[in-house]
Amino acid sequence: MILLKQGEYKTITFTITDADGDVVDLSGALVTFDFEMKSLVSDTVALITKTTADFGTANAATGIITMSLNTDDTNQTPGGYIGELKIGAAATNIDKSHNIDIFIQEAVI
Repeated sequence: MILLKQGEYKTITFTITDADGDVVDLSGALVTFDFEMKSLVSDTVALITKTTADFGTANAATGIITMSLNTDDTNQTPGGYIGELKIGAAATNIDKSHNIDIFIQEAVI
């Protein structure tokens, strides 16, 4: 689960592993990343959308990527959401994560 506070800037770190638990080298030039956050899995419109340019890949060779959320991204109604990370690579199908539970806590003013 990813826990966020309403209106905060947050960097999320993902470590990508294969079915055996080994890290996946994501440093290839043709690897793409897409992330969406929705209220419901069935929603057709995402509240947050991030693409390859929005991901930090300094440690991609060790399976680690980062994604930054700005205050506009996290300024959502407090409650539960569903996230999904998709990774594409040359000559392969796009792999997607299991649903990622996201909870946004109300900002304290």
